[in-house]
This record gives sequence, C-alpha cells and structure tokens, in this order.
Amino acid sequence: MSSPLPHDPLSAHAPSGAAEPSREHVKLVRKWAYLIGTTTFIPLSHNEIEQQMLSMLGRVVEAVRAEEPEELALAVGAELVDMNCVGESSLRRTLEVLTKGLPTLTELRTVERLAERVVITLGALSSGYVEALRQSIFQQQENLNRARFKAARDTQSS
Repeated sequence: MSSPLPHDPLSAHAPSGAAEPSREHVKLVRKWAYLIGTTTFIPLSHNEIEQQMLSMLGRVVEAVRAEEPEELALAVGAELVDMNCVGESSLRRTLEVLTKGLPTLTELRTVERLAERVVITLGALSSGYVEALRQSIFQQQENLNRARFKAARDTQSS
C-alpha cells in the first residue's frame, strides 16, 4: 500500500486508529467526487463528500473481495441516494469511475476473476441505489399526499 498524500485533507480527517487511505484510493475518490458533483447538488462540503466516498470506496473494495458482496454493495448504493447523488447521470458516472478504477487498484490485482467480481459488485451497488431511490420517491409521494389531505381538511374546517 502506498503512503497517503502529505497534508492531504482526506488523510488528515481519517478516524483515529484507521489506516491512512492509499494514494490510489484518494485519486479515485477525488475523480468520483468531482464527477458526481457535476451531476447534482450534494448538501455537504467537498471534503465531507470525499470523506464519505472514501468510506464507500473501502466498502466497495471489501465487497469485490467478499464471497458474497451483495450486502456491502447494496448499502453503498443506498448511501449514494442518502447523500443526494441522484442526478440524471449520477449512477452512470459512479459506475464509469468504479468500473475503470477498481481493476487498477493494487490491492485487487490478486483477486481471482476480478472483472467478474467488479461487475457483480457494481450490479449490487446499482440495485441498492435503485431501491433506495424508489423508496425515497415513494416517501416523497406519501409526504405530499399527507400534506394535500391536511390542506384539504384544514380548508374544510375553516
């Protein structure tokens, strides 16, 4: 594993006791954060976005290595939605960056059937993203319906 970037804000904010992120991770996360940032408004600082994406990348790498990556990858997809990475091309940009970036990571080079593992992991990530987005839309519709019924009820009682 390579050493972290000197005076790197991503390294400086790593949880105590946590391993410093590799240069490869930092570079991949910066590209991912930049591209996602061009697709939608994310109500976090750029450093917070990179910190969360660094954590997500760690879990994606763990998923690629895992015997059953679905649970880890599903959670990362849902976290992207929770961060408001729901622009028209947010998922596509995520898949592009990770499809190209994951196979280049030194720590994954020894993974058997790496291309297949990356595809399975990114498929699960996509499923988690789509399900979380579906749930978010459903919740928004429910909130809108409740507000509409309350407004109608308030109008009738006035």
